[in-house]
Amino acid sequence: PSKESGHTQTRAHERIRSGVVYLSFLYCLNEVILWLGGAVSASNFVFRGVVASAQLICCFGAVGDLSLGLLGLIAPDVQFLDMFDKPYLAVTPREFWRSRWNLVVHRAVVRLLYIPMGGSANVMVSMPLTFLVVAVMHE
Repeated sequence: PSKESGHTQTRAHERIRSGVVYLSFLYCLNEVILWLGGAVSASNFVFRGVVASAQLICCFGAVGDLSLGLLGLIAPDVQFLDMFDKPYLAVTPREFWRSRWNLVVHRAVVRLLYIPMGGSANVMVSMPLTFLVVAVMHE
């Protein structure tokens, strides 16, 4: 095996380990929700929202890292794009949405919609139309 193939397998193993860590955190967060019980009160409403957000990040992180890790072992010569880039490290909402969350869709939307519609040179048209298309895609 070539040196590059060994690096790809190492990267695949790192992704799998990362996916397992996400799953471990997800399990702990589920235990916290069970510990809180079924009643939602004003005092634990915000805390539940934070825990639910963390659960979502862990779930997507686990699925993304495990699937890319396994695909990296099956097809070591193929390079896969990262879905996420440590979203929990985002300092601002803009950084979270722009450079850490759902990167594959972000890149595709920018390349296939925003830039062909004029990009930053025609922001008054390209941004609302891009937003509209993405909103329709969510439904």
